Amino acid sequence: MSETKCDKKSPFPESVNVVSKEGDMFAVPGKLAAMSELLQTMMYDKREDEDEDEVQVLPAPNVDSATLAKVFTFLNLCDVNGPMRAIKKPLRSENIGELVDPWAAEFVAGLDKEMLFKLTNAAVYLDIISLINLCCAKIASMFKGKSEEQILTTFEITNTVNQKTCKDGST
Repeated sequence: MSETKCDKKSPFPESVNVVSKEGDMFAVPGKLAAMSELLQTMMYDKREDEDEDEVQVLPAPNVDSATLAKVFTFLNLCDVNGPMRAIKKPLRSENIGELVDPWAAEFVAGLDKEMLFKLTNAAVYLDIISLINLCCAKIASMFKGKSEEQILTTFEITNTVNQKTCKDGST
């Protein structure tokens, strides 16, 4: 009997537990966790140290629970919908829906600014390139076509250096 693609054993554990900064444990399929370069590396390192039947525990001490839940929601969407298409740069629109797959646009549309920035930081820490690209495109689209004043208002920036200060060289 020939071996088919479905018969091959996955190189990743069936499930892993990822622990957030607060100590909350997220049980996720190994194939989802492996979409993070950091978690994938941890899985390979731990596989040599642990019993094969034991569920691996992977720490994510720089990511809070709410953000980690969003990360796994995104990874699950990637698994269900397939890889996110490449985002063309420079961005041609301020409408994220015109720049990315509909499922990805819907995912970031539901994020407030605080969560968007936390998710961006988590994506960088966990080394999830598609999520980094999506979050950065969303942030960039928030800048696109906006005046300086609109950008300052949108991002609630109040402590700015004015033109006179720049010319004087003082701060």
